[in-house]
Amino acid sequence: MKRALPVAGGELPCDPDSRVDRETCADCGKEAPQTETNYTLISAQFGWRLTRSTDASGGVLVEWRCPVCWREFKKRRPGSITSNGMPAASPPPPPPGPSSTPPPSTRAPLPAVPVRRSPKH
Repeated sequence: MKRALPVAGGELPCDPDSRVDRETCADCGKEAPQTETNYTLISAQFGWRLTRSTDASGGVLVEWRCPVCWREFKKRRPGSITSNGMPAASPPPPPPGPSSTPPPSTRAPLPAVPVRRSPKH
């Protein structure tokens, strides 16, 4: 079904099937389904995901992933949880250095405060 978009001085024909800028998965190269907007791609119906990071030159890198590749991408991220509930493997922490130990506290510890509970009615 063809629709028209209102613009100054009239209407601009809009044909969703003529969309040329279809997204592709950064991992597998699969082409995204045809949609009227990219917001539709990230909906529950399609499940595509978008990540933003910084490339080597400091520029912004934006990558689309299909639902299958997104699941794999999430598993590879440090700190993610695998399907069996265990944390995913993450790189080892850096060796302790002189600045990794916080300075000792000079403040006295706070006194314990009793917890007050309201009477049951």
